[in-house]
Amino acid sequence: MSRRGLTKKPGSGGSSGGVSTAQLANLIYGQALREQAQQSKGDGIGIGNKASFAITFDDSTYWLKQDMIAEMRSRKLPFTMGLIANPANDNNQGVTTADLQKWSWRWGMETWSHGYDHNTPNNVSDLEREVIQSKTTIEATHKLKCQGFIQVGATPSGAYNNLDKDKLLTNIKSDAGRIIYENHAHYSGYIGSITRRPPTGNYFGGSRYTVTAMPPGKTSAQHLADTLAQIDLCVKNGWQLALLIHPQQIDRTNAGSTNQMYWNHVVQILDALVAARDAGTAEILTLSGLHYVNKSSVRQNLATDNGIAFAGVSQATPGFWSVTDALYWGDKTFHAADPVWGTPSFEQSNLYDVTGNKSLVGRVNNLFAFAGETFEIRCRVRSTTAQQQRIKLQLTGTSGLFLDIQAGATNENLWGEFYAQPGEGSFLRVPFTLPFDTTFLTIALGRGNGGANSGNGLAWTDFQIVKI
Repeated sequence: MSRRGLTKKPGSGGSSGGVSTAQLANLIYGQALREQAQQSKGDGIGIGNKASFAITFDDSTYWLKQDMIAEMRSRKLPFTMGLIANPANDNNQGVTTADLQKWSWRWGMETWSHGYDHNTPNNVSDLEREVIQSKTTIEATHKLKCQGFIQVGATPSGAYNNLDKDKLLTNIKSDAGRIIYENHAHYSGYIGSITRRPPTGNYFGGSRYTVTAMPPGKTSAQHLADTLAQIDLCVKNGWQLALLIHPQQIDRTNAGSTNQMYWNHVVQILDALVAARDAGTAEILTLSGLHYVNKSSVRQNLATDNGIAFAGVSQATPGFWSVTDALYWGDKTFHAADPVWGTPSFEQSNLYDVTGNKSLVGRVNNLFAFAGETFEIRCRVRSTTAQQQRIKLQLTGTSGLFLDIQAGATNENLWGEFYAQPGEGSFLRVPFTLPFDTTFLTIALGRGNGGANSGNGLAWTDFQIVKI
């Protein structure tokens, strides 16, 4: 005697409902991926009434390396990369694993698969190469977590037109749908313009607004105006938008190449996003983060959620301190001069050493995060003298130091120079991605200029590490 729905069907290979054991295992694995992704976002990215944007790049890491990375770094902008996984692909010429890890861990790149070779999949074997092998290659070769699959802009034929570049995947039961669904936590295409109204979290994701290449018949100036209008619309209504840039399809001569947007117009778009962010009317997130946007103001914060404490001071006892002269900072109490400088505030003496007790060192053990998750360090820091002073900040994970901001930095492996201004101070933003197998973070906040007891110090306040 058997219960309805639990009997085996003839030829089912010992599984229930006509689904093979292998297919069932893959579906369970795919569901686990999505649950992990949602858990890692803390059930949502609270932004209040702000707009939110994601900047994404497809295809050519070669051109990203040539000039676009510098533009993103200078603006402290996180971004999502649709990576063609095959290291030998022409789009990846001159780009190494070290480059990709640097862009991710230090500069806030979130990595998605954009196919193994960006080829048209004409059969199941092709699909497995483009969808599955691309992911395993990214994770095994580069040690970067693959966060999702970005639909390849090559039009499949025949039965695989469910993966057409001109529409999102609509048939999850097709071979294309099943293989993507079983292997990736997220999926995205591009058929923009599509603004999103929160909540936007669904597996397929919204499409992305294509900045480059341009729509047929548009001039660069017209497309710039259209794009800025989309950004303004999102800011006005608190909506979301993902922007897509093909870095190889930009006219760097500003001379009018067919179907390519001028370089200076692309830069104006980046500046418009920065202006909205700095005005407090927009957030810049990763593509996966955009899936979880909600109108609350709650955001997972690794610093406060873990009760992070720094050597010499704590959340409960903020104040001035110096390891060289116990009397140097007077009453050890930081008095807020204006609303910006409230508690908790930390001030560090001017010692050069950022190890041990000679800096503000905090450790986060319960990350509530996964490898490949992208964060932004946010804080305000000011010089305690009348002059600007260099900032030193380091992040160390399980595998060692991976983010380093320090004085006089010229090595491109470092973020370079950050300065704390006197008075109101400077608002610091540093996007970064957790390295593979990271189980803890150690944060070292550093020094002011000058010799010991010179009076040069740095004050830190409102320190946050938030998910983006």
